Amino acid sequence: EDFRLPGPPPLTSARYAEEFNEVKAVGAKYSTLRTAEQTAIALLWQPTSPITYNAMLRVMPELKQKSIVEQARVFALLNMAASDAFIVGWRDKYLFLFWRPETAIRNADGDGKDATSADATWEGLFSPFPAHPEYPSGHALFTGVMETVLRDFFGTDQMTLAVTNPDKNIARTFASFSEIAKSVEDARVWAGIHFRGAAIDGTRMGRRVAEYALKNCMRPIAT
Repeated sequence: EDFRLPGPPPLTSARYAEEFNEVKAVGAKYSTLRTAEQTAIALLWQPTSPITYNAMLRVMPELKQKSIVEQARVFALLNMAASDAFIVGWRDKYLFLFWRPETAIRNADGDGKDATSADATWEGLFSPFPAHPEYPSGHALFTGVMETVLRDFFGTDQMTLAVTNPDKNIARTFASFSEIAKSVEDARVWAGIHFRGAAIDGTRMGRRVAEYALKNCMRPIAT
């Protein structure tokens, strides 16, 4: 199967201008449009995704109802599929070499788009930004895998899920895996480090990789 991402929107497109202006407004370090809750959500998802999702899974009461073998299988499947998604994502990061919002906004006078304007001193909430290309979002790749693998494993999307960033003393509870996926997509924009399309496409690709893994890898042993 060809796991190829569609790529970021052309700089001349209306979609690029829309995503540019969104992150410029709500992802700025001192944005007056980003709410306190949006800032908290951005910070909630700041730690690297393997740490967050493995910790979330470990404390789920529903996990303890499974056999030790099944518990081991879901951790292995989650992290194996996520590693595969990262391989796909990092291949395409260096294929597309798309700029981060901070670079784009500071250099918008040269993007050939009248609907975007430069701000030479703009910084994102998370600054400095990650030292690799913008598209796709690595966090979203893992999130798409997590959503798909755990929904299949537990047989439902609707679950009470506790997520914590202990370094920032921030914790939130979500009602479903898909709600987490949407939260992460928002958070990467509110953090000022991704355009929305990079998060949406990352989530979708993570789901695709996970679906392939569920069909072909670590199948449960028939009893």
